[in-house]
Amino acid sequence: MDPDGLTIAASNWQSRRTFIGRNFSFRPYFQQAIQGSLGRYFALGTTSLERGYYFSYPIRENGKIRGVMVCKIDVGHFEAAWKTGKNEIIVTDKDGIVFLSSKPEWLFRFLNPLSSEVLTRIRTNRQYGKAALMSLGIVENRVIDEHAALLKIKTEMSINPGKTVQKPRRLLNRTVEYLRLSRDMRNAGWQVHILARTDLVRTQIWRNVFATGILLFSFFSGGALLLERLRRSKERIDIQAKARAELELRVEERTLELQQAQSELIQAGKLAALGKLSAGLSHELNQPLAAIRSYSDNAGTFLQRGEMKPARTNLKNIGELTERMARIIKHLRTYASKDEIEAGPTDPVVAVREALVLLRHRADKEDVTIIDSLPRSKIIVHGGAVRLQQVFVNILSNAFDAVADQKEKQVTLTLEEQDDMVIVVICDNGEGLTREELDRVFDPFFSTKEVGEGVGLGLSISYGIITQFGGRIEVANCLDGGAAFRVMLKKEAPTKQIREKETVHNV
Repeated sequence: MDPDGLTIAASNWQSRRTFIGRNFSFRPYFQQAIQGSLGRYFALGTTSLERGYYFSYPIRENGKIRGVMVCKIDVGHFEAAWKTGKNEIIVTDKDGIVFLSSKPEWLFRFLNPLSSEVLTRIRTNRQYGKAALMSLGIVENRVIDEHAALLKIKTEMSINPGKTVQKPRRLLNRTVEYLRLSRDMRNAGWQVHILARTDLVRTQIWRNVFATGILLFSFFSGGALLLERLRRSKERIDIQAKARAELELRVEERTLELQQAQSELIQAGKLAALGKLSAGLSHELNQPLAAIRSYSDNAGTFLQRGEMKPARTNLKNIGELTERMARIIKHLRTYASKDEIEAGPTDPVVAVREALVLLRHRADKEDVTIIDSLPRSKIIVHGGAVRLQQVFVNILSNAFDAVADQKEKQVTLTLEEQDDMVIVVICDNGEGLTREELDRVFDPFFSTKEVGEGVGLGLSISYGIITQFGGRIEVANCLDGGAAFRVMLKKEAPTKQIREKETVHNV
């Protein structure tokens, strides 16, 4: 949508009910995004008439908001799965209005009376379109605790006393008692409620009592029935063993799915980081390209004059610049590659310096001083070069963010060895982290940045990568201010291939 809320592009552009040409400036998700923040909102689509959850985000160009991108997720398909259960499930919004339900007749009903201000806001935002909002019909609400209550809901059942359709139907009022269990969805501002009919629970209790009586009677009926019970017991054990085997198989399948999802998430994190690095990489490549053009023109001029020595010098400079560009592109291509999680002998210092190559332009642009105290000799650990490079790009990027407001920006790189561990320490001179931030810094989706500046996945992904290599990451505040990240990796002897590469490099 453009800044006025007019839709100018949509995925359903070929549909008769396309969004293109429609104005949604009245929607809160648009108003949140056009102000520069992430928008979230649940509503009934004014065009599609389908319930959905909306995510919106501002589109910026040269620091100005040029429009809004919106993604709508259909949530109605959840209800089909709920209808197969014995209990009723409903989801309510912050005003207590039911917008998802296993019982279709409960949709758009409210648990508590709505004020005139709330009704006005809902109509203005067209949150539920032209749907009629009515009470759910709660006639009694006995609170047990903050998450549980006993409800009596009055419903109307339509019945036909005659056998022909011409005779009028009449309504029969019926009150049903439910045990309601509720949980908050804080991020979305919703509540999920499970309602179990108490009459079914009581029926199940009596059935269990009756089954217990039968069991006791069977126990005293004689030795003949004892063999039958033993046989049934064996059958139950066999069923349980089969169920356990099926469960283990499902767990194994789910584990493989999670591993694949984690690999995709790591790759997405790398591509997101590449987006931030693109400006710097463009600068790094444009400079040598401009120099090559200048050197080539000079070489041509010198050749026309017959001055071979300066011509050779210019051609040599061109060769050195092309090698520099090749190194930059190699680092970029290696970083973006979707490698497997295989690990082996790796030099962490090389991974750090390759990460610095990708971040070099940002460090120069933001005037960040890199104090590199890493050793020049080879140190081999158990890990993977590409994954380690991603870890150090994430940590260094966060360090650059931490020193953004400092007059003198410094990031220090050191290396320690303790027993069988190699520890790479990245320390900044920023403001440091609070106790809560130290405890949650590696949690998924936790971020100290402003909304829209980060999704809080970089350090979580890095933590998982180092854990898979048998190491760990720790964070603490330095005595003189700033935060220090310690990446600990296990030592490993270099393989024959690594030693051969080192020999060739030395030659």
